[in-house]
Amino acid sequence: MLAVWLGRLEGAELASVLRRRTLPSGEISDVYDLARALLTPDSLRRALVTLDRYALACIATVALAREPLTEDAVLRALRARADTPVDAPAVTEGLRTARALALLVPGEDEAWSCPEQLAEELAQWPARGLPDAQELAVLVPPAVIEPAAQPDAGERDRAAAERAFRTLDILGELVASAQEAPLALLARGSLPLPTARRLSESTGAELGAVMDVVHLAAASGLVRMTDGRLAAAPEAEHWQSLPASRRWLAVAARWLGETPPSLRQVLAARPNAEWGPSLREYVAWLFPAGGDWLPQVIEEFGRVALELGVLSGTAPSRFGSLLLAGSSEPAALAIDELLPEEGEKVYLLPDLSVVSPGPLRPDVERSLRRIAEPVSRGLAPTFRIGEDSLQTGLASGLDEAGIRELLTGLSLSGLPQPVDYLVSEASRRHGALRVSAARAEQAPAQTLVSAEDELLLSAVVADRALTVLGLLRIGPREATSRLGPDAVFWTLRDARQPVALDPALREPGVLAPAPAHRREPGRRAAEAEDRVGAIVERVLAARQAASEQPSGDHSGRLQLAIKDRRPVRVTVTLPSGGSAEYQLIPTTLVGGRVRGVDPAAQVERTLPLSSITAVATVD
Repeated sequence: MLAVWLGRLEGAELASVLRRRTLPSGEISDVYDLARALLTPDSLRRALVTLDRYALACIATVALAREPLTEDAVLRALRARADTPVDAPAVTEGLRTARALALLVPGEDEAWSCPEQLAEELAQWPARGLPDAQELAVLVPPAVIEPAAQPDAGERDRAAAERAFRTLDILGELVASAQEAPLALLARGSLPLPTARRLSESTGAELGAVMDVVHLAAASGLVRMTDGRLAAAPEAEHWQSLPASRRWLAVAARWLGETPPSLRQVLAARPNAEWGPSLREYVAWLFPAGGDWLPQVIEEFGRVALELGVLSGTAPSRFGSLLLAGSSEPAALAIDELLPEEGEKVYLLPDLSVVSPGPLRPDVERSLRRIAEPVSRGLAPTFRIGEDSLQTGLASGLDEAGIRELLTGLSLSGLPQPVDYLVSEASRRHGALRVSAARAEQAPAQTLVSAEDELLLSAVVADRALTVLGLLRIGPREATSRLGPDAVFWTLRDARQPVALDPALREPGVLAPAPAHRREPGRRAAEAEDRVGAIVERVLAARQAASEQPSGDHSGRLQLAIKDRRPVRVTVTLPSGGSAEYQLIPTTLVGGRVRGVDPAAQVERTLPLSSITAVATVD
């Protein structure tokens, strides 16, 4: 049954089924192999564990009928069992979900069939403490208690907005750090403790909140975890330019969209519900096979909801309720009223520190970070100007006049003399080392490093931390490297050397990209997609090969036997050159193969149509 339906699907539909199901292990050569793999107990359990009760009710109703049912018949059967009305759209969605997972099979007569293996799996549920098919088909949810109006709702909303602002602060610092250079990750995809502590200290957030925000940033598409590194995504730059309320909405809406659809529906229908035992009871009812997956999802969902301010304590905030109800724009306007206003001016102090009287506009902060290192964030972020930060600004294309113009334009306190002096000294030293493309006669070297000071070049060549560059001295003030100019430039910059890149290697004012910023798709996702493509390719190739094989007039006789459910005697040519005879009760004929039950051997057989030399009716 399932193999016949799979045999009718086009490549894109087959791929969609495979992406939704756990990829089967072992070799998949045709639709029969694929159907068998999808109907194993382990594969079925993995598919059923994330289904909500409405989809399970549709499946259970068809399984109980033990015959194909139309959508109207499923709806009538559910309404006959339930004590509350069952909406037709819920049944339509449930059957659509079951079809997308290849759990129910639609027939040409618009009737739905349930594979025997799935019906057997549902029959074993009571032994595992799960509802049986009869219980699943009764859709009477437990009540979810709505919280009474609280007099401190305004205070709760302000606390939620403060939490949301802190999360935006951590996200901003994380994205900015990943833009400067990709961050190393541990094996489980979390930040190393020193990096997490740095972010925690600069934002004033707890370590646990920092770790949660890392995964939130990845889920929001602001950063990408590839090859053990956390790199900024191209979308991050646009996100950074948005006002705070829009940055919050972009992250919160993406996070909500990634949650299980049925859980979103529960929260959307009850946006003001208390997130306590009654809601957990309802969700447990909605996902009866949730197992270990369900508590983990609920815990993670609630934790991130707190970080985003969607939840405050055990009840949603006002803007959180609007978001859960699908009112994105009103939610953004509601939180905008509570978030601190972002400014564009700072105080420059003689001790080289930069203090902002309030949160900075994203574009102002990005400009400032080109020449100053962040010290702390929050409601009054601080930065510090130093030789290294100024060298970074100069390397990015700014000149001395540009730095002075930037600082005077931002400052509420003028340009202190120590800051002015440091800008002059950094500009004078900048470019003491210059990276350019090697000359043709210097091959196989790719990069030439030249220095104004012979002693400086000697120190760089002798520096053990820079041995990776393999610098070869070719003159008093020149050395070559077999690495590319970008790699040499960034390695010297990371070593805090006053290095400049030859203008011929980049456009004016644009910093050459670090090699570590190359973004590649994650290995696991790529490997899974490759396996999906390989299985679909083999299945379609087997179908095509079967359609091109001659089949004589045996297919017609087999089709008639399938229709009449009559046994036949089949003669088959064996690979060895001999022949064998089987008695078969054929059940399906698709893709150039006939499948049926051998009553004598009590096994199921699949025979290539091209190998069948004779078909005789058994009286």
